Amino acid sequence: MSTASTLVIAHTRATADETPVSLGYDRIRFLAPVYFGDTITVGYRISAIDVAARRSTGDIRITNQDGTLVAVGTHILKWVKNTA
Repeated sequence: MSTASTLVIAHTRATADETPVSLGYDRIRFLAPVYFGDTITVGYRISAIDVAARRSTGDIRITNQDGTLVAVGTHILKWVKNTA
């Protein structure tokens, strides 16, 4: 989850007048075990944007090689204006 959110931040910083700063994760749930040798796929989707509060929320879904959902969570970003 952390790596996916870091990649989202790195991609966004190059094109914006603001810098997203991670405020943390919420509602993390581990739904199934992950074993050594498993291949996991992390999906990250921006699910909400609160312009007034300058925050966005990302839904994170992790599946294993069989397509089984193994974990979910919410990532919260605060958007801070860049200085010159």
